[in-house]
Amino acid sequence: MTEEFAIRYTPQRVKERGFQTYRMVFQQLQLAPGEHIDLAAYNEIWFLVKAEEGISIHSDLGRYDEDNPLLSEQVHEHGDAITIHNTSGQHRNVTFIQILLLA
Repeated sequence: MTEEFAIRYTPQRVKERGFQTYRMVFQQLQLAPGEHIDLAAYNEIWFLVKAEEGISIHSDLGRYDEDNPLLSEQVHEHGDAITIHNTSGQHRNVTFIQILLLA
């Protein structure tokens, strides 16, 4: 997913989730070899923009793992409980556009 698409798609997704206002944050995370991060992203949308080789993402909305040939779909929109895992032996980056849904 490109940054431009995520930015243009955000207003529609925010409305579909029943919200009208939101805050957008650019997130670039660096994970050490074997590191995993657990995120509680309730009332948030995390659009995956770029993931380096070895990055695996699991959320309540789906999975993204280009190294897994058994996945038939690579999900670029994540939310709720999110786990990001670096399966490689090197530091890896992953970039998101985080949408905070505001009441």
